[in-house]
Amino acid sequence: MELKRNWYHLFTETVCLILMIGILLYLFLNWGSFPNKIPGHYNAAGVADRPGNKGELLVTPLLDGYCT
Repeated sequence: MELKRNWYHLFTETVCLILMIGILLYLFLNWGSFPNKIPGHYNAAGVADRPGNKGELLVTPLLDGYCT
């Protein structure tokens, strides 16, 4: 069953795509200014309890692209 697409669907998909490209562009343009170690997780007190590397910053945008 094919869903009908209207202007709202096209608008929201376009906005999401522009935002995803903007996030990736920001990461790539500022990659050198990020520290090698970044906080990977915060506990309930707001203290970082797991260090991660800056490569983890790419996980969410790349998963967004895969799921889209």
